[in-house]
Amino acid sequence: MHHWRVGVLPWRASKFKSVVFQEALRFAAATHSFRSLSAAEMLGGREGDWSDGSDGRQEVAYFLDEARQVGVITLDAAERRNAFTRRMAKQWRALVDDIEADLRRPLSKTKPRALVIRGKGLSFCAGGHLGMLRDIAKNEDVSENSRVLTELYSSFLSIRRLGVPLVGALHGHCVGGGAGIAMGCCDVRVADRGTLLRFNFVKDLGIHPGMGTTRLLPELVGQSAAMQLLFQLRSREETLALLESLGVVRVVGGDNGGDGGRAAFEAAMEVAAGLARANPAAMRSLLQTTRASPQKMQALEKVLEEEGREQARTFASPECSFQKENAKL
Repeated sequence: MHHWRVGVLPWRASKFKSVVFQEALRFAAATHSFRSLSAAEMLGGREGDWSDGSDGRQEVAYFLDEARQVGVITLDAAERRNAFTRRMAKQWRALVDDIEADLRRPLSKTKPRALVIRGKGLSFCAGGHLGMLRDIAKNEDVSENSRVLTELYSSFLSIRRLGVPLVGALHGHCVGGGAGIAMGCCDVRVADRGTLLRFNFVKDLGIHPGMGTTRLLPELVGQSAAMQLLFQLRSREETLALLESLGVVRVVGGDNGGDGGRAAFEAAMEVAAGLARANPAAMRSLLQTTRASPQKMQALEKVLEEEGREQARTFASPECSFQKENAKL
């Protein structure tokens, strides 16, 4: 029997609130089939609030499996396929800060030894919220847009500084910045067989890639494969197969991948539980030399600043999909 501690992230709280979590492993929908989606649907639809989070709505949830010492971070905006907003990014960074503080407490009983990252509902993350991206495209202040985009991506990638292994449970749509989260915020990735993983920045949206993708994707798959993915030269099935063949993603589940992400989540929890049994000092040391050191984080911040500048410029270009009146988004 696993004992679950739930942290519903309070804004800038110093510690997590906990209650009994009865059905942590249950997804809202067990079975759903894929269909072709428009870019708007991939970006989370046309409705919703993409503000900075001052209204208090929670879009990031956290709970801890105390028996296995595995924490689970959930993107909690299922109604829009977890398309991210500035609110979600701020809450994510606040959660990372709280987990980091907990990890530094020698006697803390709530510190995780591994983390699983997942999305609630039908998808892992459908990229940036369409309304937020449209607002950026309408804003003529390219410098301000660059700052906003850099801050947005920096918030999510701040999780790389944590000295615990990060395991992604991918399912449904994992597109654009959502694919960037899967690549940049996870050390290990388990994907449902039906996962739609696509880097649709340039070809579909007409913007420069973000979320550290121009640095982190080539590091994972090599320059040639990364360019094929960024150019979208491969189909959904070919993309997932390529990433599986390179050891970047482990694919689980049935042929149709229609279990709502349950197979990927349960497999990710098993992977994380195994990693949590390792010597935490050795694990922390390994992660410091591979991704979490201040020097590596500073180098990544420079990449994010460059991506922010270039993405802001391309948002303002007339050929950007968000600048075209008749573009089907």
